[in-house]
Amino acid sequence: VKPDGKLQTTRETRDFFLEHNLEPDNGAARRLTTGPGLQNVSKAYHATIAFSPRHIIHPHDLRFFDPRGHPLAAARRAKYIRKSQQEPLWIMITGAGASSVVRTLTQRRLKSAIYRSLEDLGFQNGVGDQKEIRGTLWITIHDPVAASKLAPEPFGEAVAKALRSRCSQPLR
Repeated sequence: VKPDGKLQTTRETRDFFLEHNLEPDNGAARRLTTGPGLQNVSKAYHATIAFSPRHIIHPHDLRFFDPRGHPLAAARRAKYIRKSQQEPLWIMITGAGASSVVRTLTQRRLKSAIYRSLEDLGFQNGVGDQKEIRGTLWITIHDPVAASKLAPEPFGEAVAKALRSRCSQPLR
């Protein structure tokens, strides 16, 4: 990544990203702010919620797409091909400002609540009856300690309903 924030890579890698609907820039996801329900849980859980219709590559994996090459580049490409074909919805939750235990447990609880709520709405791993939610849901928890004190279910329900109403599309 260059100092100006642009990914320095090869034409081959750029074509790979385009062919498989992958996005190297996690800033490409747009804020998801539909309705008072989602806004209320965003505020209560100190969360920023964003969605991209493309699959966003995890920032730590960008080093595998360096123009100088990387010994694990082929394995990462294969991983992202498989994942983009088998998992239409990717959920990434990040956090800061607390111990790693609190952050990790809070992130896991919230992600599980989202998946459970999506299943309750008929979307198994992002795929429902004649519809799918394809892309990346990117959530940043700004205060994991405060979020850990709240039940994860209301958060999962509000996010799942917003995804269903704003991000679902006909099956490919």
